[in-house]
Amino acid sequence: MTRIVVAGAGIGGTATALALLRAGIEVVVLEQARELREIGAGLQISANAVKALRHWGIEDQVASVAVAAESIIYRDLDTGAGLFHTPLGAAVARRYGGAMYQVHRADLLDILVRAVGPGVVRLNTGVAGFAQDEAGVTVTLADGGSLRADALIGADGLKSIVRERLFEPEAPRFTGMLGWRAMVDRPTGERLGFGHSCYAYLGHGRSAVLYWLRGGAILNVIGFVPAAEVQRESWTESGDVAAFRRSFAGVAPEIVDLVGTVDRAFITGVYERDPLPRWSDGRVTLLGDAAHALQPYLAQGACQAIEDAMVLSARLSAQGPGGIVAALQDYEAQRRPRTTKVQVVARAAQQFWHEHDPQMIAARNGRFRGISRIDPLTETVWSWLYDYDPVKAAYGGAARGLGIATARDGFALRRPAAQAVFALWRDALTPADYAGGWRGLRAGYARFLAANCPPPAGTTTAAVTAGDVPCLWVDPPGGDRGGPVVVYLHGGGFILGSAAAGADMAARLAQAVGGRALAVDYRLAPIHAYPAALDDAVAAFRWALDQGRPVVLAGESAGGGLAVATALRARAAGLGDPLCIYAVSPFADLALGSASIDAREGTDPAVGRDLLTDMSGSYLQGHDPADPFASPVHGDFTGSAPLLIHAAAEEALADDARRLADRARACGAAVTLEIFEDNVHAFTLFAVSPDTDAALARFGAFVATASAGSAAG
Repeated sequence: MTRIVVAGAGIGGTATALALLRAGIEVVVLEQARELREIGAGLQISANAVKALRHWGIEDQVASVAVAAESIIYRDLDTGAGLFHTPLGAAVARRYGGAMYQVHRADLLDILVRAVGPGVVRLNTGVAGFAQDEAGVTVTLADGGSLRADALIGADGLKSIVRERLFEPEAPRFTGMLGWRAMVDRPTGERLGFGHSCYAYLGHGRSAVLYWLRGGAILNVIGFVPAAEVQRESWTESGDVAAFRRSFAGVAPEIVDLVGTVDRAFITGVYERDPLPRWSDGRVTLLGDAAHALQPYLAQGACQAIEDAMVLSARLSAQGPGGIVAALQDYEAQRRPRTTKVQVVARAAQQFWHEHDPQMIAARNGRFRGISRIDPLTETVWSWLYDYDPVKAAYGGAARGLGIATARDGFALRRPAAQAVFALWRDALTPADYAGGWRGLRAGYARFLAANCPPPAGTTTAAVTAGDVPCLWVDPPGGDRGGPVVVYLHGGGFILGSAAAGADMAARLAQAVGGRALAVDYRLAPIHAYPAALDDAVAAFRWALDQGRPVVLAGESAGGGLAVATALRARAAGLGDPLCIYAVSPFADLALGSASIDAREGTDPAVGRDLLTDMSGSYLQGHDPADPFASPVHGDFTGSAPLLIHAAAEEALADDARRLADRARACGAAVTLEIFEDNVHAFTLFAVSPDTDAALARFGAFVATASAGSAAG
């Protein structure tokens, strides 16, 4: 029989032991502490992990000591005003396949240990090191003894000895935040108005999280504050509650009152690690915090360890020809993309939870309002977490998780050149970019365009202010030949991109029409909400019209939708019409109503519903997405300038292009829609794309036809 040694008897270690035993594998758990002890703290077990507990037959036991939250409610810490909320309850439990349980750590650990049974967990038995050979692993104990096993699983937490011995020693990184933890009784919590939900208050450099434990008998209170507000000597299990109260003085009255009732609290530092490039070496691997320590703002620490245990046990119980080593490699390949995404999203959450600048706080709160307007159940915020089924992933042959990518492994386009561009999009942004939130994504996108979309040799640029909007004149190689001015609006979902980063596309558009391009540096969300980008685009367009040359409006992705909206807005205001409009892969319905978004989920390497929701919400910030100047699929195209639309058949926004064309035609506008097979979103950005030259040639011919028609008229 296979024998596994697990280092660490916390939630992850005991869950692993239970999973292995249920799979018919012998297991020994080594714990250096003299007793199993989880000090007064709660945790949340979301639907993804509940599926594993159910598979092991312990969900009912957990439910009997937990609270099933009705919702997650986000509020502004300073005012108490609502930001957004995620309904849970029975309907959402059916949607995700499980409830959201809030449970005391000690209660969950006790259930796991009892389910494992006696004799499995060995206390006061620390792991000092290990050595492995082709036949197994010898685990050296702190007391000098040893154990022989087929594999060693390091589930020994943030400061893992197994990780340290397996790879180069690396101290966990302190985030600069401390977590105050306390509990108050039910009458106090109810008197202050806290119902059967989880509450998250986001504020200036601090936050508070509240949820019920032990059948609703106690309210768990967590306050995250900057470390500078607490003297180092008080970083102990028991903290000075006066410091706790000072950190939350002057915030929402209910939080001030709640913290004022606390007479005992303990405090811990918040630490994290970067995602590891690998977890395993031969017969030794890592699990839980030892592999992927993460910040607490997604409430996923215990959940991810439980998921790990489920997948690991299945891989070990179904060893193929490669045996133990191959099973551990398969486990890592299945789990690492998902846990990497959880790590980086949790790090990004730390940043936006604790913004300091009032403008950034307003942008954050507006983004929440926008997402709630588009997605009232906030499924795009949470479904990637809660929908995941570790049992199916372990036993049902489910594909490996996407991780931070929007396209799954194994999907490929037919043509090698198109596949090369597909790969560029898929790898455009790194985990570090995602961890930086919108600021990290913006920097990563600029780096990506600079590396892969440099302007053609001979392109020249000059800064100009067009109607108070900063822009770039972009002259293509060979210079301006007197053709139309292309007012170019870059893509990037209203939160990414710049005129400078789009100089390549602008230059090639100008070259196609024998003119020059005006690349508009319109204001970006989330700092600048709708209609800031539209106002800037219209102002630049008006200025371009005043230069006395025909003007073409053009853009890709969000810039494509914005180009169309600019023409509609300018016409409605009586400013005049462009010669024609060119929209590539237009993001034209900010309500995300196109069927292709879901049909192409996992196959579009550039965008998916989650990212599009974030972009739309960040820009609209609660504004009606049916506004035709935000979503031109609802626009009035009566008397509109001719419109050329290009898109790829395989992209998520293909139906935005089709619906935009249908709407314009229904209003009597002249529309040319061309869908390119076997290509990617915004493919004209890339000179190496197999269809870019053809698309730009058609654009040039379209402009020439429009010019001839204008001259004839």
